[in-house]
Amino acid sequence: MLTLALGAAVLSGGCKKSASVNAQLTGNWRLILYTQGFTGRVLYPHTDSVVVLSMDGVNYNRWLNGTVYETGTYKISNVKSIYNQQSSSPAVVFSVTSFPMPQIIDLRHDTLDLSMNAYDGNSYEYVRITQGGPLTVPPASF
Repeated sequence: MLTLALGAAVLSGGCKKSASVNAQLTGNWRLILYTQGFTGRVLYPHTDSVVVLSMDGVNYNRWLNGTVYETGTYKISNVKSIYNQQSSSPAVVFSVTSFPMPQIIDLRHDTLDLSMNAYDGNSYEYVRITQGGPLTVPPASF
């Protein structure tokens, strides 16, 4: 069912919008908080942990303290959001099972929210890591 919905969303258009969103996502993002579904419990990374999501337009890496622990591909699709019922909300679809559903994208300046497209879904909040900023990660090598 999910595959059918994603296929219909892709066929319905939005390629330019997806390309624009994808370009905005390219870079390194540091996880600053994680929200659990129904409970709404907000969790913060441990003070000695740095979790980074690196995206290059096609591939991604997830880093923990400078070491890659997950790698894969992703694509941007337009899906019907459970949050506002719009049929063209941009979502990132990751290739691995740690992200089992499309993640609705909410991008505000240097803050990225990825929310599982499910009523009891989790959400992740990231901030962009600027080149030469206080946090550096190894260059993405895909």
